[in-house]
Amino acid sequence: MTKGMDQGSELTVDVVSKSRQWPELMVTRSQLAEGLGISQRHLDRLEETGKLPCPIRLGRSVRWRTADIELWVDEGCPCRREFEAIQAERRERRKKSH
Repeated sequence: MTKGMDQGSELTVDVVSKSRQWPELMVTRSQLAEGLGISQRHLDRLEETGKLPCPIRLGRSVRWRTADIELWVDEGCPCRREFEAIQAERRERRKKSH
């Protein structure tokens, strides 16, 4: 799926396949919904019920880190609490290996 951006550039959003391409560090609500193949309303419900990774708020803007979304999908789309535990465990492993 390709979506035109404001400046005419394009973003390939393909969250589920192995050939993921996220040229940006973060995606908007509409980009995430499109990439997951769901409506924005469904994305809102997932967010409200804690079933998505925690977004980052930049002033009024809400964005999701693409790395978080890719890991979340790789881990089977767990609820936010489980996902945060997975992230914490990965951080601990990285600390121990350094």
